[in-house]
Amino acid sequence: GDTPRHPLGPLAVPGPYTVRLTAGGQAHTAPLIVKLDPRVKTSQAGLQQMFALQKRLAGFVERSSRAVLQALSLQEQAASLEPTGGLADALKAFKAQVSAALAGPENPLAGGPKPIGLKSVNEDAYAVYDIVSQVDAAPTAAQQRAAAKIERDLAAVIGVREKILKADLPALNSSLRQAGFRELDPTQTPRTAA
Repeated sequence: GDTPRHPLGPLAVPGPYTVRLTAGGQAHTAPLIVKLDPRVKTSQAGLQQMFALQKRLAGFVERSSRAVLQALSLQEQAASLEPTGGLADALKAFKAQVSAALAGPENPLAGGPKPIGLKSVNEDAYAVYDIVSQVDAAPTAAQQRAAAKIERDLAAVIGVREKILKADLPALNSSLRQAGFRELDPTQTPRTAA
């Protein structure tokens, strides 16, 4: 219960900081100096590069995790509905769109690149973040390229998600409301959230 969730967050670069605590309307500050482990021989510039990449990757993890949870929530809510007729077809098409956003296209081209979906981008962001965080060293060129690929992939899958949230979901919700069903809410926490 008290075990912190991973990733823990980017590591602070050695240097002077000011810590601020606000409690009960009172603000308290104190100086803090983060010192480099004497066994680490990485330059300050290398540590700053590591911090910058960790921060960037943490942003990718956060954005992709939020998008995965929203998609899972929409899947769960849609699965609980049993409309008939044209609304059933619309709901089925919507579920297929959400599934494709999560896992990538269902029937990718043979011999083509692996399908990119929210889950795979999220897993890649976690994996690269973990690798970068294992060593107190400047990021390698391969790690920088991996982060750039994640950023491109994330932009693509977030674009698909935005279309679902801004166009497809409102249209489906309007039909659900008119038929007397509850609307799908992407902010609802899914039961399968890990």
